[in-house]
Amino acid sequence: MNILKYIVAGVLLAFGFSSCKVARTPRKVISITPYFQDSTVALPTTMEIRQPQVSRIQKEDLLGITVSSLNKESNDLLNFSNVNSLSMSALPGGGGGGSQPIGYPVDSSDNISMAFIGKVNVAGLALEAAQERIRAALDGFVKDPAVNIRFMNHKFVVFGEVNQGGAFSLFDDRTTIIDALATAGDLTPFANRDSIMIIRSINGPREIA
Repeated sequence: MNILKYIVAGVLLAFGFSSCKVARTPRKVISITPYFQDSTVALPTTMEIRQPQVSRIQKEDLLGITVSSLNKESNDLLNFSNVNSLSMSALPGGGGGGSQPIGYPVDSSDNISMAFIGKVNVAGLALEAAQERIRAALDGFVKDPAVNIRFMNHKFVVFGEVNQGGAFSLFDDRTTIIDALATAGDLTPFANRDSIMIIRSINGPREIA
């Protein structure tokens, strides 16, 4: 995730309306540190843009693969896994509620299995390269196929002093830490903005920063 530096000015205004006859208890004011506050930086300033690392398909990924062609019957067959879901209760440890799209899982041999073309090796490929490989494989069976792939199991989790913690879908490689915190409803007034821990998987091992 990249860290975008914005200037966020937090101003807390408290207006007390009182009469000469009624004494009110003073309100407790919580000090909130503005984001990206750094007294050593003269503003405005510029920052280097860091290009995000492109996600590549790995074992156990779940792919949503949509195929469009001139043949409706072929489309329905190839897109069956995208429009149908499994009940979570049918999955190991799934509990009793919710559903999970079937999708196309990447097996332990780095392959997915599709109608007409059978197994296709996609592990290690970026989504665009995988789309082209599947399109080329389908070209001999389906007329003028167009293939679109997205990750169905990529997500991020935010918990701690945020307003709405939980697990959220990760739709692209350009999601930043600011995006993640905003999705979780921002930090609460009690959060320590100088102490945010990030845990992410880098080619298997987890990295903590």
